[in-house]
Amino acid sequence: MDSGNGALMDEMAGQVLYLCMAPPNAAPQKELFDEYPDLLTPDHIAEITGQSSATIRAICARGDLPAIRIGKRWYVPKPDLLDHIKAGGTRGLS
Repeated sequence: MDSGNGALMDEMAGQVLYLCMAPPNAAPQKELFDEYPDLLTPDHIAEITGQSSATIRAICARGDLPAIRIGKRWYVPKPDLLDHIKAGGTRGLS
């Protein structure tokens, strides 16, 4: 029997069977790197990749990783790092 909310009620067992991956009130799924700020520093990326901060700064300076420089500091917008990784852009990070 369809209860109208995407679930089927098994009347014999009294259980609800969901037709989706998770129940409608399930906790939202965490995004990748949620615990990091929107602008990643070389220290953050070094922690993620296992490379040294100096190596990450050199990769940013070469332009192998989409980065911006503010004063003397390098920053990589988190979406740009994720796009770079998804596109297979591992040059310098492996």
